[in-house]
Amino acid sequence: MRLASFAVKGENATEADISLILLGAGAGGILDNVNRWQSQLGQPALSADELANKSKTLTTPLGQMTVVDIQGLPQGADPKKDGRIIAAMASKADMTVFFKLRGNAELVGAEKDDFLKWIGSVRFGTPTTADPAPESGHAAGTTASPR
Repeated sequence: MRLASFAVKGENATEADISLILLGAGAGGILDNVNRWQSQLGQPALSADELANKSKTLTTPLGQMTVVDIQGLPQGADPKKDGRIIAAMASKADMTVFFKLRGNAELVGAEKDDFLKWIGSVRFGTPTTADPAPESGHAAGTTASPR
């Protein structure tokens, strides 16, 4: 499921996790997934209208991505490791792709621009003989470096 995963370390032992996940087309709709992330941060579910007001669209080589920025700290969570999710997703006929940055709220905010640039640079395809070998931990045929 995870095609790429990165750990982000910040000041004062703050942390965040970046993931790129590819699932089949039946991975749920945008609203269902956003509400799952809302719940993970102790926030109430959104209606379709609230989601429309809260989300943005990002044009990428993978198509139009819906991007959300959710803040909240679930009960008992460590604020050095949790408090904000920035996520993007798109569904095609045969797949759903998710990009997610989750961790300390300030660190996630500081990484937001680079994260969105990374999302805009990822492409899926078949590697050719001209393509360099994928780095360890990256799926063949993807370019998935957050920097």
